[in-house]
Amino acid sequence: MSVKERLKSFIRDEGLSIKAFEESINVSNGYVNSISKGIGSDKIEIILENYPNLNLEWLLTGKFAEDAANEPDIDYKIEGPILDAPPLFNFAIVIPSEQRKNLEQSYFDCSCFNDFEKEKLAASYIQSSNNNWFKVEIIDSAMDNGAKYSLTKGDWVYCKSISKKYWKDGFKVTADSVFCFFHNERGIIFRKIKAQNALTGELTLKAINDNKYSFPDFKIKISECSFICNVITVLSAL
Repeated sequence: MSVKERLKSFIRDEGLSIKAFEESINVSNGYVNSISKGIGSDKIEIILENYPNLNLEWLLTGKFAEDAANEPDIDYKIEGPILDAPPLFNFAIVIPSEQRKNLEQSYFDCSCFNDFEKEKLAASYIQSSNNNWFKVEIIDSAMDNGAKYSLTKGDWVYCKSISKKYWKDGFKVTADSVFCFFHNERGIIFRKIKAQNALTGELTLKAINDNKYSFPDFKIKISECSFICNVITVLSAL
């Protein structure tokens, strides 16, 4: 993997478009794709200033300086890897259906995940303190229309939170994008973003299930969410 490919991997895991990343470090559109052999020291300084969670040695060489001794002394279940990764680890909070239902109206305070299992995941770099990993069990058919990439009841989904500092800029939405919202009153919601208003912070969310009576479109505000996540990987129940 080249420097450019590793940088693109980091940008993707941060939940950003390449354009948004380029704007954040004040370079012209097309800069990332123009990288050939390396990145100038002036650009590296700006990137690290804006993204202190980026491992510089990994970016430049694909190797790591971190030592496994820095891992927390906690008994974690090892499930990974779900990422193409050397031996570094992130930790996912595991949320099964029976516990997920209890999170409505929880407002996701610091203590609400205390009793949840933690799962160790191999990772390409250590996540920043502004990002969290979750492994969530699907409890309804809102995102199931029978297609190959539907989210079926009983599936498990790995999600990575998007740093709140990027929420106000709007979310990158593609035809395949599915988001996980930790809504302070509704609980955990999996939906596509149908429309977004960056000025008001209002999102219109939609299901992919054809039964619009059971799964109608609805609106939320980003200020009502504790976490908004990209769906990274799905483990099918079948």
